[in-house]
Amino acid sequence: MEFRNRLRRVRRSEPPEENGPGPVREPQRQLRPFLWNRIVGLSLLPFVWIFGKALCDTLTHAHLPASQQGGSLWFSYDFLMFAAGGLLWLLLFFAGLKFWNVPPLLRAYVFGHELMHTLMARLSRGRIREYRISSEGGYIVTDKYNFIIALAPYLWPFYSVAVLALWATSYFWEDPLQYREWFLGALGFTWMFHFTFTVWILPHGQTDFHGPGRIFSYLFIIIANTIFLSGALILLAPDVTWHDYGSALKKDSLEFYSAAGRALAWLFHYVTGIVRDVAG
Repeated sequence: MEFRNRLRRVRRSEPPEENGPGPVREPQRQLRPFLWNRIVGLSLLPFVWIFGKALCDTLTHAHLPASQQGGSLWFSYDFLMFAAGGLLWLLLFFAGLKFWNVPPLLRAYVFGHELMHTLMARLSRGRIREYRISSEGGYIVTDKYNFIIALAPYLWPFYSVAVLALWATSYFWEDPLQYREWFLGALGFTWMFHFTFTVWILPHGQTDFHGPGRIFSYLFIIIANTIFLSGALILLAPDVTWHDYGSALKKDSLEFYSAAGRALAWLFHYVTGIVRDVAG
């Protein structure tokens, strides 16, 4: 089955024809492709490491209750609920591929995917000329384009955002903490839903990456999802705090750039040594 999600852009000065959407233009990258996709994209690599390591360090060194001292959040009840939700979706996902050759809830994913495109286009003051949602893919036609609109479905898991929004309303409930474990399970389920579909559709020729470029898109997506997951776990897991995460970010940033500085200094002395030997 061919599956594809597409983001199309039509010029504001070209209104849709009476019996169709009018001239359709694929998003074109106006910046120099090499500069944007390679240099700017690869410059994100340090942030992939820093944000990823900060998340791991925060979960590893979280302040656990007295009953769990000596362990880490990776083996806490909170994280196990999150992991159980993710594992449940993985079982459903691979069962769908095994028995039906397509993952379950495909139309739900396409709906969330195109809705994120639509929301970002509207926030960018764009107009939606046309949209399509089906189990074979979908697209929207808008008169506005930027890389945030193109990458929005990959940056923010639509259904995980819905879970967090529902959790925000739980503060108006009576004794909301009794439902926290269920929300952690739902977060794991929806985030793994987002992750598996993102990986699954990448080989299907997504045009969403044509504008910003694949290297930049992939690394930016990793960073955004790491930040989102960090924030979601901090909101739902009481043993993880913003202070701990901020401290981990600061420590890991200093360690990375200190190591990079030492490596550059060594490389400089190595190269100048070779130049002196050749000149001598």
